[in-house]
Amino acid sequence: MINIFGQPSRDCSGMTRRHLLQIGALAPFGLTLANQLLAEQSGGRTTSKKSVILIWQHGGPSQLDTFDMKPLAPKEYRGPFESIDSSLPGLPVCELMPYHAKVMDKCTVIRSFSHGNGDHWAAAHWMLTGRLGANGSDRVPRQPSMGAVASKLLGPTQPGSLSSVNVNDGGFGFHGGAW
Repeated sequence: MINIFGQPSRDCSGMTRRHLLQIGALAPFGLTLANQLLAEQSGGRTTSKKSVILIWQHGGPSQLDTFDMKPLAPKEYRGPFESIDSSLPGLPVCELMPYHAKVMDKCTVIRSFSHGNGDHWAAAHWMLTGRLGANGSDRVPRQPSMGAVASKLLGPTQPGSLSSVNVNDGGFGFHGGAW
């Protein structure tokens, strides 16, 4: 039985596009439909432990100055810094990040996030929650972050450990700070 967000269905005929997108939104946390079905079939959680560390810096450096350097691009498109090789072949990183360069073979850089929203607060809320809602003049999160959702649904991987940390100046959405 498929049970996503408390809505059971015996097969996929009852799965709406919204449910499918909600499952897809959990993929960055290692929670795919295959994992969900396997867990339900085995009667519990899968034993493989997966971790995601998302560093989201409001006003942080551009991807062109960190993990998506364009050393071969024309000068007007590149950032002011040089790139250095990392432990992951084909992924140069900024010269200011030599320690990051050493561990990039253990990381995943996601380059497919994009949006056309010029309101950085609204766009960040959208990217972190999967929902529209907040905006630059009303900086109150309307929805919980993806980390809060994973925390609420899965809990910690180790007893006593935190499953999600959000250092946030704008609030926590309708779940509150517990998640």
